[in-house]
Amino acid sequence: MKRIYNKYTDWEDFKNGMFSNKKDGFEKMVTESFFLLTNLDLFEKACFNVIEKWPISSIENLTNTSQNRKAWIGQASCSYEYGSTESATKKAWFRMSEIEKYKANIVAEKVIKTYEAKNRALYKNMGNEMLF
Repeated sequence: MKRIYNKYTDWEDFKNGMFSNKKDGFEKMVTESFFLLTNLDLFEKACFNVIEKWPISSIENLTNTSQNRKAWIGQASCSYEYGSTESATKKAWFRMSEIEKYKANIVAEKVIKTYEAKNRALYKNMGNEMLF
């Protein structure tokens, strides 16, 4: 896979405050993130909104196969929908049951595969099979 880089100041998730350390409303962000991640239909819609509305962040993170792309799409979805920070979403994740995490990961994987299918040009010289 061809890794694509962009300046962090161009990332939509950065501009939206996903990596900020804001403390105001932290528990509300955790609650909203938990709600989104455990409501699979809403979560899937939010994930697809992220890859459509945040193209720079998506290409930056979804071409990087050495990172946890499912975690990124989940955190980005919570940031997109509620302005949640990365740390608030992580705290929500740790409040989820194992089955809830499993189901959310299935949704995230589906969205990532859809993204890859739409962006085949990113996989030049890879043959017909993905390596992950």
